[in-house]
Amino acid sequence: MGPHFALAGHVRTLFEQRLLHYLAGVGHPPSTSGVLVTDRDFEESLGDTSLRTRLFLIALTGMDLAPVDGLQKLSVRIFFELDRF
Repeated sequence: MGPHFALAGHVRTLFEQRLLHYLAGVGHPPSTSGVLVTDRDFEESLGDTSLRTRLFLIALTGMDLAPVDGLQKLSVRIFFELDRF
């Protein structure tokens, strides 16, 4: 296993940590107000603890409904080119 394998593991771990941190947040991130979301939508999302998870589910599945039983799972695969690092 070469340095690319170690780098791939590091990138995966870093991505997972940052994604989980983002999903645990409340409302829209402050930097998106007036840029990616309207000021009104931003204000309405304040205190919404499930907003980011719902938006992530919509991005993955096209709907904001979570799997209802343990047999249904969502998986995400992310590909990147190691020669860019």
